[in-house]
Amino acid sequence: MLACSVLFSQERLLNRAVARVNGRVITFFDMKKSLNPENPHSVSNEAVIERKDSILKDVIADEIVRQEIENLKIKVSEKEIDLALENVAMQNNVSLEELKKEIAQQGLDWDTYRNEVVKDQLKVLSLKRHIAITTIDVDEQMLRLEYETQFKRSDHYTASHIVLTSSLSQDGEDSAFSKITKIHRNIISGEVSFEDAARNFSQDESAMQGGRLGTFPLSQMVPEFSERLQKMEEGEISTPFKSRFGWHIIKLEKVEKKAPPPYREVRDQLLNFYYQKNMEKAFESWIRKKIEESRVEILF
Repeated sequence: MLACSVLFSQERLLNRAVARVNGRVITFFDMKKSLNPENPHSVSNEAVIERKDSILKDVIADEIVRQEIENLKIKVSEKEIDLALENVAMQNNVSLEELKKEIAQQGLDWDTYRNEVVKDQLKVLSLKRHIAITTIDVDEQMLRLEYETQFKRSDHYTASHIVLTSSLSQDGEDSAFSKITKIHRNIISGEVSFEDAARNFSQDESAMQGGRLGTFPLSQMVPEFSERLQKMEEGEISTPFKSRFGWHIIKLEKVEKKAPPPYREVRDQLLNFYYQKNMEKAFESWIRKKIEESRVEILF
């Protein structure tokens, strides 16, 4: 009889109304779900009571969000859920089957996780996007600044090099400088081709390809290398110079001028980024206003 009485008391507590939002009842169990949406039964009653004020704020906000999702008739397709699950698996570097096992180990049924947890998350995300689009004033000047940041001119260089590493001692430094100076002199005089000199003397993996480094933006190279390339003409061979990797000679093969796409072609992309960047701030402002406008009764 005592056991039945305890169970009844627990059930009554879980179903107890703790607040009303626009006439919709929020229960003690909803507070548990706020702390652990995936496994609310694992949350103790004491943990909820201990933090009831902060949890009540959260569940009231959650209820307002749910009501807005209903008002806007926001739907999520099966395909969107599948794609979201694939992204979760990818972000955690696991397969979909491995993700299912991990969810099971957390004590959560896969169908519940898929059709309730993930689906609800996607609905909230859709609401946030809607709020961003309908409440954020687009600052064209800010979009222009973002365009200049994201779409800087990025010329690509095709080049080869010869590199000689130098030891920490002054003797090693002098020896490397003397050797690369001689190599440079022999290349310029025509005694040896740049490619053959690279194969015979360069001290990195590019030696086997005659020093070829392929095509790259300047940002991939150390500053000394990039600065030297910018001053060279196609077909030119540099004088020896030093970087933290050693002594270099560069041969610039080709420069591909890559202008950024026109602003009008990427404005929609920039606009999406702008909304994404400001979405959480817009949502927080929206939820504060909605709470003030709603009929909220605290019963707990």
